[in-house]
Amino acid sequence: MKKSFLIKNGFKNYSLKPIKSDASFRKFFRIKQKHKEFIFFSSPKLKENNT
Repeated sequence: MKKSFLIKNGFKNYSLKPIKSDASFRKFFRIKQKHKEFIFFSSPKLKENNT
């Protein structure tokens, strides 16, 4: 899911590293692309309404 989402949204030549999270069920990642940084998170569909 992560890779397909990132490619679909124009991310190329990026690095993706997990970020230590709290007790949440969400997973956080740091995306680095050239001189920009982004935070990406994903959450299980069964735990949260993502719409």
